[in-house]
Amino acid sequence: MSQETADRDNDPLVQPLKEADLVEQTRPSKETPTGRTLPIAAFAVTAFANSAWVVPFLTFAAVGLSDGNPLNPVRAALVATLAGVGVLFSIAGWMKKRWAVWGYIALGVSYQVAALLFNAWNPIVLATYIGVAAVGLIALRDMEPSVS
Repeated sequence: MSQETADRDNDPLVQPLKEADLVEQTRPSKETPTGRTLPIAAFAVTAFANSAWVVPFLTFAAVGLSDGNPLNPVRAALVATLAGVGVLFSIAGWMKKRWAVWGYIALGVSYQVAALLFNAWNPIVLATYIGVAAVGLIALRDMEPSVS
């Protein structure tokens, strides 16, 4: 090491800069401080929206305000249960649980079967479940593994 380099390293003006470590090489993380990535947040929010939006309609339909005919109580109970379970899966998805994605996919299949049985199948509802499930499958790699 030359005398000039040694003098520069011991210089009182250079020393604080070396200690501050101003040239730290960091990469921006795709995770937020909580570890929740964008696909996880997108799955949780869209799953919640897809499940919870039916609750006001159930309330109006149950009292017969929509068309004067109250909703079949069995069908209303089934749809309310499926909406509640969907909200549960969206909360679990927000908490980064892998089983939430698989449960939501099973919920979507169950809802489609129930809709076919009650002659209320709708391709738009099917498309929303497929879209949320696709986002969930993308988020699956960032979620915590299930505890055995």
